[in-house]
Amino acid sequence: MYLYSARLRTETSLKGYQQLWRALKEILNGLSAAINALHLVHPASAWIDPLLDRNALHNEQYPSKKARITIEDQRTASTDVHPQTWKSYIDIEKIENEFVLTSAEYLLSLAHVKWNKYRRKKDGKEHRSQALLGTQKAPLELVDLLIQTNSYDMAFTILLRFLKGSELKRGLERVFSAMSLKCCPHIVDSSRVGDDPREQVIGELLSFILTDIKCSMHVYPLIVAETLLRTDSQIELPLWLVKLFKDGRRGKTLGMTGQESNPALLFQLYVDYGRYREATNLLLEYIGSFASMRPSNLMNRKRPFGVWFPYTTIQRLWCQLEEMINSGHMVDQCKQLKDLLHGALLRHLQLVKADSEDALS
Repeated sequence: MYLYSARLRTETSLKGYQQLWRALKEILNGLSAAINALHLVHPASAWIDPLLDRNALHNEQYPSKKARITIEDQRTASTDVHPQTWKSYIDIEKIENEFVLTSAEYLLSLAHVKWNKYRRKKDGKEHRSQALLGTQKAPLELVDLLIQTNSYDMAFTILLRFLKGSELKRGLERVFSAMSLKCCPHIVDSSRVGDDPREQVIGELLSFILTDIKCSMHVYPLIVAETLLRTDSQIELPLWLVKLFKDGRRGKTLGMTGQESNPALLFQLYVDYGRYREATNLLLEYIGSFASMRPSNLMNRKRPFGVWFPYTTIQRLWCQLEEMINSGHMVDQCKQLKDLLHGALLRHLQLVKADSEDALS
């Protein structure tokens, strides 16, 4: 079945198959059958030698079968003769990788987008790359094509299966940024008006991934929020996205960079993009929450507050409000925000002083 799928791939490539999706579907069926067959045998025997030579694929006769190796033989055999040392052997993992890549190619074909899996030599001839064995890292251009066709589930599958470390982080950032932009395409294209169902679907998918999947993706609410604000500084951030930042006060360890999705990051974004009212209200909310804690929580409430809202960011907000007032722009609103901020900070400093004196006594 694997040889059948490989030969079908070659025939399809050589003939320039018109209905590519039909051929890819048949290739997927062959790969699936090969995977299922290997799952039926002992793991030590779950490998094949496909003989991927072009002449062998075009030979009408089946290649001569290898002598079967029993489980007992494999147990007694040394590492020198273990089948894993053979360069031509293929196991379930490699076929599954090939299945995932072909599935991505199949989705693109349904959207009339073609991804050439083969690389070309300088002489223009096609050759079979390690992609056929599913061992190469998934190229980011494939992920970009999946993003263009809104195949986000498959894009995440490709990234998480084939990339690691910083490459995975960069790939995920690209997907989340693209999804964020797709949630508000009317901002990029002013000719579009009204609600688009596709925007709502992408927004729901984005909310599900960031809210419900408990993995290393929790750092990416910052990517999404920054992308939205960079596209339109006055856009209303979704409530579920704001809630993700506010839930950061629970002290969860989030993201591959060790950052937490906490209110300070949202406060920083508001200040950076001139959302002074939202920044002030967010700060006042947590100052009020801090002040309303019972005295028994004295030691618990000191430590996180200083981390959530650095004084340097608060100072920036204060200076920018003063600049707005001095320039005569939105004077009344900025004066009101400055008074609220000034009063809240005074009360907070008085509370900190009283708590410090209580702690010393």
